[in-house]
Amino acid sequence: MLTRIKKSVTLAGLAAGLMYMFDPDLGKRRRALVGDQCTHLLNRIAKGLDVTLTDMENRLYGAFYKLRGAFFGAQDSSDRAVTDRVRSTLGRYSSHPASIDVDVQSGCVSLRGPILANEVEALVAAVKSVNGVSQVNNFLEIHSSAENIPGLQGGACRTGEPTERMRENWSPTARFIAGLTGGVLMANCAARRTLPAAFVGTGGCLLLLRALNNQPLLGPSHVRSRELPSRRTEQIDAQERLETPAGSNTPEGESNPTTNVTFGAHQRLPSEASLDEALMESFPGSDPPSFTRP
Repeated sequence: MLTRIKKSVTLAGLAAGLMYMFDPDLGKRRRALVGDQCTHLLNRIAKGLDVTLTDMENRLYGAFYKLRGAFFGAQDSSDRAVTDRVRSTLGRYSSHPASIDVDVQSGCVSLRGPILANEVEALVAAVKSVNGVSQVNNFLEIHSSAENIPGLQGGACRTGEPTERMRENWSPTARFIAGLTGGVLMANCAARRTLPAAFVGTGGCLLLLRALNNQPLLGPSHVRSRELPSRRTEQIDAQERLETPAGSNTPEGESNPTTNVTFGAHQRLPSEASLDEALMESFPGSDPPSFTRP
């Protein structure tokens, strides 16, 4: 009985799909859309494979030279190579690495430019640990805040050199390894169908989703989404204070009774009652001016 029901449902679904795709009026357009989506998917897969292979090649290349340097000490110690290493370190410890000038002479590194006070200690310590650096001269301009400092505007907070699993965005190589591992665990769960395999398969499914999405499943993005309404409210309050004309009866810090600001940056026209009230406040002891509507 169940077999017949399955066959009937399968045939009905197949017939509906064929009718949808080969409709005389819209079938051609639907088939073209499906073809475009398939082509787009294949292009994304090819591009992803190319990026992953390039990333793996670069990482293997770097790991080879690190091992060679650790065993044979054959690392390039020229000023240009040391400068590149120092600049790479700046990008991990400074929120504004482009504002810092690096000058290397025979292993002696001189740092100049504006920097925030809470980043100086970690940055100098990291530069001292760079291979080929013998001395660090700190000529940085230390500022407690970025206010009125053009070189310190914008930027993102840096937390040093986190491990690959702690980063919010994984590298293509890490995503490939994680996705492959998750797929193997899910296939193992489907093959064995036991309780331990189900737990392992659930972990593999989460790992696969994390690799495909390249975003934390539960991470800072959710916190930022909860902070948006309060920030938007602050922006609206600031806009209302700026729009309040000087010398008006509206105290500073209070919203204008004749202005309503919505989240879509649209303004609703005041009602007649609020307009009359505002006119009475603006002209105390006298009759408000009359307006004739066309």
